[in-house]
Amino acid sequence: MEYFEQFSIIAKISSIIPILILIITMTLFKWSGQRSGTAGLIASIIISFIFFGSTVEITVLSFLKGISLSLFVLSIIWSAVWLYNLTEQNGSIKNIASVITSLISNPLHQALIIGWCFSGLIQGIAGFGVPIAVIVPLLVIIGINPFKASAIALIGHSWAVAFGSLGSSYYTLQLMTNINTEILAPHLAILFFLPIFLSGLSVSHIHSGWKGIINSLPLVLSISIIMALSQYFAAKLNSPQIASTIAGLLGCIFAWIIINRTKFLKKYSTRTKQTKINPDTQIKTSIHMSLLPYYLLIFFSLSSQIPIIKEIGGNLFFAIDIPSTVTNLGFATNAIQNFAKIKLLSHPAPIILVSLFLFWIANLRYRNSNFQDLKKTFFKTYYQCVPTTLTTVSIVVMAMIMTTTGMTTLISMIIANNTGNAFPVFSPFIGALGTFISGSNTSSNIMFGALQLETATKLGIGIVTISSIQTIGGSIASSIAPAKILVGTAIVGINGKEGEVFKKTIPYCILILLMIGLEAWIFSYLLKGI
Repeated sequence: MEYFEQFSIIAKISSIIPILILIITMTLFKWSGQRSGTAGLIASIIISFIFFGSTVEITVLSFLKGISLSLFVLSIIWSAVWLYNLTEQNGSIKNIASVITSLISNPLHQALIIGWCFSGLIQGIAGFGVPIAVIVPLLVIIGINPFKASAIALIGHSWAVAFGSLGSSYYTLQLMTNINTEILAPHLAILFFLPIFLSGLSVSHIHSGWKGIINSLPLVLSISIIMALSQYFAAKLNSPQIASTIAGLLGCIFAWIIINRTKFLKKYSTRTKQTKINPDTQIKTSIHMSLLPYYLLIFFSLSSQIPIIKEIGGNLFFAIDIPSTVTNLGFATNAIQNFAKIKLLSHPAPIILVSLFLFWIANLRYRNSNFQDLKKTFFKTYYQCVPTTLTTVSIVVMAMIMTTTGMTTLISMIIANNTGNAFPVFSPFIGALGTFISGSNTSSNIMFGALQLETATKLGIGIVTISSIQTIGGSIASSIAPAKILVGTAIVGINGKEGEVFKKTIPYCILILLMIGLEAWIFSYLLKGI
């Protein structure tokens, strides 16, 4: 774009400074997410005025957009943490963990089924941080330390993001690129085999190191094939919105069958003692009562997609309208109607809260809970979520300032214009950048979907491949997005330790992105992909 040619080298370098501040302060200086987010936000404001022609009006609108988008994310965190606290209060979490460990005795296999397969199933249905909120506490309760549990859930669910949230990210990409879904969805599913496989191996390595990879390789390979084929057939049947859901469900089922029925895999598994559950907590309810909130969560999530309910809920939402903006240097953003829309019948937060209250009422009937439990867990949630709330707002507002003033687009243009034939290798990192900044693969596809397609067209390489790689990169980067990390740290009480979790996940994320980039290059130049 000619617009970006006006920027000096100093201006181009400055565009990345807020992100560098966020990463360096969280990892090297071990600052809390709140301090790092504030530092990055201040830097983005200063740089936007000095180099990118920002105005007071644009800054105010960026804050408004950031707070609105933060409310979209935070409402999920608040409700998910409250649900977890309530289920922990009445012993349901320990009950679930006890059943899991009785069905699957190998801790590594437990981590794979819960952190890799089951997290993908939940991502397929709900998304928006719900898998992290559900999976991390389950992993902790079966004996995995909170840092490992957070990393496993973050890496483990990332393969399901692109087709997840009942297709929201995928359909956004399809709209931005205008590629026929009958072509885009199957091709995307084919390319997804590698990230599915690598995310499974990553979970094994996080849990048990290289020994874990060796011991779980046959299992991970077989389940990866099953989940990849599931996504492909869902895409071929023109149902990409359930591709991750079906893949995660079949992954869980076949993983359990293989683990418990295949002697070959048992031969290569490490036999370890079953995780011990605290015997002091006596579980009075059945496993199905303990799982009731998750049954309800899945039921209401699926019900929200029934056409008549979608039609009724179409006008039941909370949102704001954002006017168009133009910086002093000429960078324009379009007006947005109903920005960060919270649909009352389909947004995860209302669904979680309804599930929570129905679960509480059901336990009242069995005298396994009371009003004091509800009140106690509410205030516990409040105090847990204050640091997370402040961090999320600062980071999201920073992202909105960078996007509204053209800083984010400039970064991606620099990458695209200086990589030449190596562009496919860097393509997933552009998608990853969007997710890292915004916390959303959907937002990443909005920011960079058209840009990736345009760059592929100029280079004469497959636009379907590069468009697919855009959302795959964004999907994998969900494992390092601060907004997602905050969900995990908040729910297991390690607030302020976001940098430690980030350091655990980023090596796996970068490695997977590099492998995806190589895959994209092979499809683009050697296989002459579409």
